[in-house]
Amino acid sequence: MKGLSYTVAASVLASMIGVSSAIADGIKAVIVINNTSYALNELYASASANGDWDTTTEPNLIAGTPLAPGLQTTIAITDGSADCSYDLMGVLDASPQAPSAGDRRTTFGSNQVNACIVDTWTINQ
Repeated sequence: MKGLSYTVAASVLASMIGVSSAIADGIKAVIVINNTSYALNELYASASANGDWDTTTEPNLIAGTPLAPGLQTTIAITDGSADCSYDLMGVLDASPQAPSAGDRRTTFGSNQVNACIVDTWTINQ
């Protein structure tokens, strides 16, 4: 029984060291679930401490790889900062057809998602 508890303790410690190392390297992640009937075409993350959104300087984290309805993906946030709390903004195409100039777009947001523990953000209609 002692051997098992030492093994479990060592595994927990090793996973904590791995998480700490990832955080120290500035690598964080968020699981995004698209629980809508529209494609998620843009996703932005900004440290919660920042007051404003600027999509001209924040990169689209899913550029070129939209997230289809009903699917999920893990998004890495590699901004090199020590921040853990992020505000997320996703842009959905509100048209089931291919994007065009006249399509409506819907924006969803979530505040203070903890990327250091790989938090989950579910976008619902």
